[in-house]
Amino acid sequence: MVWAEEKSGEKEEEDKGVIGAIKSLFDPNEKTKSGKVLPKAYLKSAREVVKTMRESLNEVTDDNAKFRRTADSAKESIREYLGSWRGNQTVAQEVCTSN
Repeated sequence: MVWAEEKSGEKEEEDKGVIGAIKSLFDPNEKTKSGKVLPKAYLKSAREVVKTMRESLNEVTDDNAKFRRTADSAKESIREYLGSWRGNQTVAQEVCTSN
């Protein structure tokens, strides 16, 4: 009797995990580590800016052509981010606190 209850609880958790994953896939928002709920597209765009900026800043400056390519990539991701999210009320009060 106890085993049956444990197994049904495990099944519910598994279903909850699968259903939760499917709901998460179609949910336009994502909960951040700090607990805020923000649009997934906004978070993806912000992460892309951070990634390209890091790549650009970590580039060895001996090869100017390669440095400019990574800097151009960072510049483009910043333009896209600002063009998409500047003035958007869903994220207007968001403060960036990345580590």
